[in-house]
Amino acid sequence: MRTTCIAEDKEEQAHWNDITQSTTEIPITMASPARLEEFANNRAKLVADEKEYRGDHEFVKSLTPTAQAASKIVSRIQDFNRRFLFDTGRMKQMPPEFGFLFIKEDIAGTAIFEIVKKLPKACASIDFIIDKMMETPGMYISATRPLDSPWAQKEKKIKLKFVYSTAQPRLTRSAVKTMWDTDYEPESLVPVSLAASTYSTYGPTDKDWQNPSRPGVHHQSGKTAFATWLRSRLIAQRAQRSIVSGGMGDTGGERKVCKHDEKKRERMVGLRNIWTGLRYWKDEDIKADMENCMRVKEIYPDLISGYDIVGQEELGRTLEDVTPIMLWFKKQCELRNLKISFFLHAGERLGDGDVNDDNLCDAILLGARRISHGYSLPKHPLLEELYQKHRIMVESCPMSNDSLRTIRSASAHTVPMLLAKGVGASLNCHDLQLLGQEMSGVSMKFFMAIWGWNLSLGGLGHLAQNSVRWSQFEDQNDEDWQLGIQEGESSQDGLKGKRMREWKNSWEEFCAWIVESYDKSFGNEAAYQTLLKEREDLKKKQKEEEEREEREWLEKVDELAKNRTERRAEVREKERRRRKVLQRAKELIAEEKLQKNLDKDQKQ
Repeated sequence: MRTTCIAEDKEEQAHWNDITQSTTEIPITMASPARLEEFANNRAKLVADEKEYRGDHEFVKSLTPTAQAASKIVSRIQDFNRRFLFDTGRMKQMPPEFGFLFIKEDIAGTAIFEIVKKLPKACASIDFIIDKMMETPGMYISATRPLDSPWAQKEKKIKLKFVYSTAQPRLTRSAVKTMWDTDYEPESLVPVSLAASTYSTYGPTDKDWQNPSRPGVHHQSGKTAFATWLRSRLIAQRAQRSIVSGGMGDTGGERKVCKHDEKKRERMVGLRNIWTGLRYWKDEDIKADMENCMRVKEIYPDLISGYDIVGQEELGRTLEDVTPIMLWFKKQCELRNLKISFFLHAGERLGDGDVNDDNLCDAILLGARRISHGYSLPKHPLLEELYQKHRIMVESCPMSNDSLRTIRSASAHTVPMLLAKGVGASLNCHDLQLLGQEMSGVSMKFFMAIWGWNLSLGGLGHLAQNSVRWSQFEDQNDEDWQLGIQEGESSQDGLKGKRMREWKNSWEEFCAWIVESYDKSFGNEAAYQTLLKEREDLKKKQKEEEEREEREWLEKVDELAKNRTERRAEVREKERRRRKVLQRAKELIAEEKLQKNLDKDQKQ
């Protein structure tokens, strides 16, 4: 049933009809200029006040003139990329399931990626370590048996050991048997460079080289193939336990080469390890692993920085479940006068409120100095506040989350939420970097951040500085640890302040390099507008050319369609004529036959 509202007064109804049916525009009174100015001022103040709560506010505020100039250049390059390299239409067409790595090859050619590669990020990749071992004279490798077959090269029970020594004579291929030889003497030292240059993916017992259907197998030899093989061997030792009880032997070559190389490379300050167990282990296995950790800490006090248990949270034990053994470990460290901090995996979950999600609570109570992932932390406002108060940093691995589809896009990651609320965070590599995925190193993470999180160069610098601020360069009690984080580069006690000042110098050099390299095109607004106009004109010409080519292609298609239609019409006409002729022939034959019959009847 439809109801119509009727005005009580007929004159009022008539007036209303006149208004609704009138085509005359009703004038709108705009706010006065004073009101608009007041609104604009209030808005600007609100935006500025909101930015003061961000974790990177102080860093951005303290940028030197050179760094400010570099930041403007990077912002213009970003704007340029969005306009011409990664247009919104193309990005919208990218299927979400492909993730960020879908455009990694395009990223590799951008100026922004070149910039973030040079950003001082306080990290060293496995590739860097392996390259250094191959380049460094005096680095030796040994094995507990010959690696003369594919099985031996993959067998984890065969221990490898790296040693640096200046006492060993220089050896050549003719003077020594390498571990790839069948008659290699177990545990004899071979120069790493020699082992690399003589490496091959097949030995004398391998038949793969005879199979031509497997391209590349018999071509993989030399230093590049050796580096790939060694990386896979290092990765295969997923827990530090294997270092002691049957894996890489001692503490591996990383510590050896870093200790030697720091004498030659001023910015290479050393290497410390976080000892990792697995969260699905039983108590006795975790306890044995912790015993090994403490034993190595006693032998190499500078090597072991902390302890963690890793593994997929929902498939392993919760921190609450392993709390008794974790507390036992802390007590044992106190009794043995060992400082081994907790750096724990927690919050790598999409859920909310389940037992695994509570790992974020347990990490605080266990005294963790950093946590890995913390993806679900923004769902817990009280925990966010506590993490900020106790200066517990979140080690984020956005590329891992993107590749594993924990997130649908870079902009959906939770780290920007943490940064906006002042929670310490950093960008890090995860297993995907170790598993050999190209370009998935930490530089790609920083590109992902500046592209998807609306960060300026100052925001990237803040994230990179956090890597140094929360690094445990030396063993510290909780009070000194907190003080070092708070004071930063102004700290005069311990290594933290020194390392942060060194990083600050590297940062300024980096910003100066940006200005020197990109000032011509992006350094001032006039030059940038000229560049934009040139690219706009070029883009317009390219678009016109594409449209012209498309029109020509469509015209050719139309012409082909027209010709096809005409040919079909001709064929149909020929077929019609043929049928007509056949029909006429049949009629003539029938008439002739009929006439013969008539003539025959008349004769009779």
